[in-house]
Amino acid sequence: MSLSVWAESVWALGGPNDNWGIGGYALGASNEPLLNRLGINDETGFEAFYNIAVAPWFHVTADVQHVDSAITGVNIPAIGPLPAVNIPGSKDAWVVGVRTNLNF
Repeated sequence: MSLSVWAESVWALGGPNDNWGIGGYALGASNEPLLNRLGINDETGFEAFYNIAVAPWFHVTADVQHVDSAITGVNIPAIGPLPAVNIPGSKDAWVVGVRTNLNF
């Protein structure tokens, strides 16, 4: 499932050519034995950005994202012919960025 909202012009905070957006998602993992063994569960995340039109030909965009990872970490001993599985559990991540766009 995902949801997003995007706006420009009068709905933006700055100038008439600025725009912004927010979005989020949720992914549900199935209960397959292999996914359970690998520690893969549900995942959620969101993103927000603001694009500033410094000039008609020059835009700067700030962006932030958060991901609550599907990989939660697992430490399972070997079972029969299956080898042991040890995945460290980095549960979530923040990503912050800035980009520019020049239009010629």
